[in-house]
Amino acid sequence: MRIEILQSGQPQREAELRKAIEDRIARHTGGSTTVSFDPASPEECDLIIYLGNAAAKADPAINTRISEAISKKTRLLPLVDRLEDYFNDTPDSLHLINGEKWSSAPEIAELVLRQLGVTDRDRRVFLSYRRKESTPVALQLYERLNQAGFMVFLDYFSVDRGVVIQDRITQALDEMSFVLLLETKGAAESKWVAEDEIGYALNHRLGLLSLAWPDLDKTQFPMVPPDRREPLLSNEIGKDERLTPDALARVMLRIDREHADQLRARRERMITDVADLLQQQGHSTIRLGSHSLLVPREKPAKPSTEASTEEGTRETVVWICPRPTNYWDMFELGSECAQRKIAAAAPDAWVVRSPGGYPETLKVARWIGEIQIPRVSFFDPLDLPAAVGR
Repeated sequence: MRIEILQSGQPQREAELRKAIEDRIARHTGGSTTVSFDPASPEECDLIIYLGNAAAKADPAINTRISEAISKKTRLLPLVDRLEDYFNDTPDSLHLINGEKWSSAPEIAELVLRQLGVTDRDRRVFLSYRRKESTPVALQLYERLNQAGFMVFLDYFSVDRGVVIQDRITQALDEMSFVLLLETKGAAESKWVAEDEIGYALNHRLGLLSLAWPDLDKTQFPMVPPDRREPLLSNEIGKDERLTPDALARVMLRIDREHADQLRARRERMITDVADLLQQQGHSTIRLGSHSLLVPREKPAKPSTEASTEEGTRETVVWICPRPTNYWDMFELGSECAQRKIAAAAPDAWVVRSPGGYPETLKVARWIGEIQIPRVSFFDPLDLPAAVGR
């Protein structure tokens, strides 16, 4: 993975950002992926980061480098201290590119990992809370999470009139697969929060982070693991009953990291389980990417017109979805299968998905998948054994 950082007069910020990116990539990939910050040319870069200020804007070498990158269609991430000063701190060539406000090195590192595809861009959060105790914070987080690119379920906005509320809640828990609990004193007394939402999340091994109110008796939610709890201090909730700016920034960073880490762990468990199952059935597997396996399978004995990599075998791409499938999974699966056309004109595809979620979302995903890949099949993990022998 190759990153270039362009800056003038900001060596300390560059050093902080380099370290944050290296630390985060090492944590997320277990050291299997390394990063280089000194590519020789834009063609060798996966991402160019521009640290904006007046000095960088006026630097001829930086301007030339940016122009080269744009001509080569290299991904660029401009960062400035204030978006209001974006035009003043960036060269004219960057004015049509969407930039980002500098927050902190750890937060920007999370953004960089999403830009590079190391972590999922498709981020989903279910907000679990007791209305009479934490509505101001719930609304604050709903707004901020949406601004940060999360898909957020909040009952205040997300349940249509005329539907069975509990059915929609269960579907949303599956669909989001990550629950942010606003752990207030009375939340444990709410059957909806304690049993229907948190109990369901834990029983189905969904992602979970608890935002614990000050002076909280932790025995109220003893099922929440200590390492999944982010405590708030008494001075971090203002008179308006909302989080202070510093507390909000810290909470957002924790949500970002926990979401990425827990989703990755869930996906890796599924990939391991599927690979073990296939091995038990006599099939070898090759790891393709973060979401997929390749399975060379024997062709049927009768004559077939199916494309193959070599006589007597065909390829099956197994795409792992640690959440219910949506259109983004189908887009990435289609890209994966298109790359496999180097070896096979039209590989099979199996989508192994977590069950549940919104029925209408799965219908759209199936429709998109079948347009892209004629031989695509969808399976819940428990249904896969019956398919392996086909």
